[in-house]
Amino acid sequence: MFDVTQYGNDTNAMLQEFWLNLIQSNPKCTVYFHNRAGYDAILSLEALLSLYEYGYTFNPILQDGKLISLTVLLGTKIQSTIKDSIKLIPVT
Repeated sequence: MFDVTQYGNDTNAMLQEFWLNLIQSNPKCTVYFHNRAGYDAILSLEALLSLYEYGYTFNPILQDGKLISLTVLLGTKIQSTIKDSIKLIPVT
C-alpha cells in the first residue's frame, strides 16, 4: 500500500516509489493497466519517466498519438512492459 502521507504528501515521490517497486518486484513481466492510453497515464507518467535517474530507459509504442505500450529497460535488458488493456478488448 502506498500512502502519500508517508512521502510528505509528495505525490510524485510516492508514484516514483510505486513504479520502482512494481518494476523491481516483477522482473520481465508485462503489466496491464485499464485505459492506460487515456487521461490516467498522464497523472503518473512523469514519475515513471523520472526513473531514468536509476538508469532506466524506455521504448514507447504509440497508436493514434496515445501511449499503448512502454517497455522499461535497464541497459539493454527488458525489466517490464506496461500496456493498455483496453486495446485487448475488441470494439464493434
